[in-house]
Amino acid sequence: MADAHTTIDLTAYGAPPPDGVIAHTDLYWRGESRPGRRAEVVPTTRVSFVPP
Repeated sequence: MADAHTTIDLTAYGAPPPDGVIAHTDLYWRGESRPGRRAEVVPTTRVSFVPP
């Protein structure tokens, strides 16, 4: 599981618990790709906003 999620507990409205939402979000984005683009789920220590 990656470590930079924002979510709130909406179980009172029938949503899964926050850890389930986070796991689903990570699962969705892991390996997601489009032509010329690829998504990853990584820890924040690997995130850089500085161009290579």
